[in-house]
Amino acid sequence: MLIGLFILLGTGFLWVVQGVLFSLTVRRGSAVDLLVFLQLSAVLAAVISWMILPDFAVIAEGQVSHGAALAGVQFASGLLSGVGYFSMRRGMAAGHHGVVWTLAQSAMIFPFLYAVAWMGEPLEWAGGAGIVLILASVLLFSRVNVASATEKDEASSTGPAGKSRAWLGFGLLTLLLFGVAQILASAPSFWKGWSDQAHLRVPFYNTGVAACYLLAGFPWRRKPDGRVVLFAAMNAAAAIVALFAIFKGMDLLSALARTNVVYPVVVATSMAGFAIYARAWLKERPGKIGYAAIMAAVLGVLLLAIRR
Repeated sequence: MLIGLFILLGTGFLWVVQGVLFSLTVRRGSAVDLLVFLQLSAVLAAVISWMILPDFAVIAEGQVSHGAALAGVQFASGLLSGVGYFSMRRGMAAGHHGVVWTLAQSAMIFPFLYAVAWMGEPLEWAGGAGIVLILASVLLFSRVNVASATEKDEASSTGPAGKSRAWLGFGLLTLLLFGVAQILASAPSFWKGWSDQAHLRVPFYNTGVAACYLLAGFPWRRKPDGRVVLFAAMNAAAAIVALFAIFKGMDLLSALARTNVVYPVVVATSMAGFAIYARAWLKERPGKIGYAAIMAAVLGVLLLAIRR
């Protein structure tokens, strides 16, 4: 149990690394730099996942369960996730990186609600409390003082120190996009008789993400900034390692019938870790309401893990 939890905490840290790389690219680079970063990261992740994950023997035998439907929902999930990152970029560019990241990570409430409302899974007290806390965190975020911004944004009339609250609108849009993407990604788990014997779920998803970024254009008119290329390689590496780590954590905890804690622990770690980065490095000051909202979101996510 402890080894599995440590692996999940490490996975959460890798998600923080990915968030920090994304945040730094948004803060210090241009929109073109960000697109190059996203394209390189996504293409590398897609290529590597197709190289190491699929069981081509199963595919050759025609044993892929619900192949067309699986490709459709996972590809669509990847596309929506890609659009979600564009939305998150707009939110972070307007200010409050920590708040926007927390809103985005709260999207795991969507597949939980989907499972309860449409798939008939029981709603226990902890899950209900978790939902209430996450919704409360969203409400609290909407009341965060617009003057509590990063030092960089305080000098900008269009940032949070001005009258614009675009960061909140884009943060909520990112929450919605990631939420629908996660519902699509989790849908195969509810299909009767389905199993991912060929291990195609992740490659299809990563292909959708890469397609989204490639469809956005090809801004390769000049040599990419070396830092952007380095960040992209680091992001792809973190994504692949995190993927292996989360599967390993699932394997270890499945023997104890505790796979339900996997994503909540990873997401909560990611939220808390990124909040520390936003305060220590970006000098963001969301105020008491903002910190209360982040704590409510983290606790809400953890409560979703408490099930019989």
